[in-house]
This record gives sequence, structure tokens and C-alpha cells, in this order.
Amino acid sequence: MSDYHLEPEDAPDWSFSPEHDVRCPVCNATLSGLNWLLNTCGLVDCMALVPCGHELSVQEWELSFSGRLGGTRRYGNIIRKPEFKRKGS
Repeated sequence: MSDYHLEPEDAPDWSFSPEHDVRCPVCNATLSGLNWLLNTCGLVDCMALVPCGHELSVQEWELSFSGRLGGTRRYGNIIRKPEFKRKGS
């Protein structure tokens, strides 16, 4: 069974495929997803990373997607890879 299996009520707001190998920029832990943390106005304030628990401020960090667009699409190819990037860098 995969390490990423969670019950629906425990599943993160945003899930990452194990094949993407998304890592925490703070501790380099392999991530299975993130939860959005809202401020008092109901706007997204932070990303709480699952399972390490580090919180990334959306003022400082963004979830970016890299990889090829278009071209040939073969079964099993990873088209876009999510990663965390510090804004302004």
C-alpha cells in the first residue's frame, strides 16, 4: 500500500502524486500535499505542508509548475511538475 493513502476526511486540500517527488523547501521532506490556511477575512494566508507541517506564507512562497507544455503526450509522461518557489527569486 502507498504511503500516500489517506482517508477522505484526512486527505489534504491539494494532493501531490508520488511520481512528482515534491519536496518541502524548508526540510526537504517528500510531500503528499498541502492544506490552505485562511486568514480572518477568508483569504489564503499560508500553505501547511503535509506531512512535515511546515507553513509557507503565500506572501513569500508560490506553488509553481514547471515542465514541458504541448509536444507529444505519451501515456505515463509527467507534463507539469509542481514545486515551491520563493517569490522574487
